[in-house]
Amino acid sequence: MKAGKQSKETFGQDASSAYMPHLSLLYSDIDEHTRMEAVEDIEQWLQGAVELQAGGFDVKSIHVYETDPQDKLCKTWKRIKELPLTS
Repeated sequence: MKAGKQSKETFGQDASSAYMPHLSLLYSDIDEHTRMEAVEDIEQWLQGAVELQAGGFDVKSIHVYETDPQDKLCKTWKRIKELPLTS
């Protein structure tokens, strides 16, 4: 919630905006069984790809995309910018 508030302030959005920043690992119209298999695969990949810390992981950058919600295959999505998160 704090990240959402900060995002709205940063990008000059009205506090009542329906926009909700989020992280999506899967976009698809698939059945529940296939979705759960994908979740297990992603969890295993994350275990090997990043060092999980107390159920989380460090994020080094954010990629901002322009998306069309009707494009289920993400073919028209355009990466607008990569924003490094440095300390």
